[in-house]
Amino acid sequence: MMKKMIKIAICGYYGRGNLGDEAILQAITKQIKKKNTRTDVQVLTNKNLLTNAQKMLGADFFIFGGGSILQNATSDASLFYYLTIIRIANLLCKRKIMLANGIGPIIEHKIPLKILLRAIARSLNCFDFISVRDTQSQKLLQNLLPNRKIHLIPDPALIEFTNINQRLMAFSMSDENNNFFAFCPYARSLESNKIHPDTLAKSFTVLSEQYKVRPKIVVFNEKEDLQIARVLKNRLKNAEIVVPHTAYEAARAFHHAKFVISSRYHASLLAISLGIPMLSVSADPKIIALANDFCSFPALSPSIFRNSELLSLKTLEMITHHSENKDIIAQKIALSTRECEISIDKILK
Repeated sequence: MMKKMIKIAICGYYGRGNLGDEAILQAITKQIKKKNTRTDVQVLTNKNLLTNAQKMLGADFFIFGGGSILQNATSDASLFYYLTIIRIANLLCKRKIMLANGIGPIIEHKIPLKILLRAIARSLNCFDFISVRDTQSQKLLQNLLPNRKIHLIPDPALIEFTNINQRLMAFSMSDENNNFFAFCPYARSLESNKIHPDTLAKSFTVLSEQYKVRPKIVVFNEKEDLQIARVLKNRLKNAEIVVPHTAYEAARAFHHAKFVISSRYHASLLAISLGIPMLSVSADPKIIALANDFCSFPALSPSIFRNSELLSLKTLEMITHHSENKDIIAQKIALSTRECEISIDKILK
């Protein structure tokens, strides 16, 4: 018996050039199609509320899909845009699912923090199922919605990254020399921590000389990070910039790296999924939790870039730790990937 056509509307930070969010979308879409090929998936990539409302109208499922999109780090406008989308979905869609989101940071700008949190709680309470990808977000929402169950689900991008790793392992790669290390910058983090490109260049030069590797700057968000990548490249010897547009291209850029230094969440997750020694340098609680959960090696503060000798020492410690724990890390990735697949399947029943 042929299954009926199911309409699903998916909302996230899609179509904006952020590679990590696109990986989330690919993973969710593929898992949906795997479960039921007769599915009409409408992706909300337009900021026009009327256009998005038309895509949501009569949807069997509304999926608020992944990433840290409920935040107001730069302004309140983005936060209230997504809260409005959720309110519209509550009117137009049958079943509403919040899937493995990261919440925050929520910062008080002109609007009092209490009002912001109250608005989030009222909007999210309309979901039939609420899940987040990290314990910090879980605690925040549990405080805001004490009578609701807040589920913890691994980031859906893991599904896409794991599949890519299997593809890479199945084919012989042309560049099999790990004579480079990869750096994934996050310009906003570097600016907020006052890390000058000259400071980065000094530290990376020390790493290059110690490990006999050249720097490869892998840009996960072209719009935000390409400029700092170009400035850094001009200060480094034998450096190159790679701007991947798919998760597979990013994996190819990382493949056979001696190690990865990452300030972005999904770059860190991809490196871990590929089994590459990875050092997270970030003050973001979600990246700190990611490093602890999968690698059991702590993320470092961006201030580490100011001390090239300490960065070199911590890199050596991380590589040694990875070598001793790579099988455990691989098991954690496999279990989390399967858990995410099962969770999505159950949600869409």
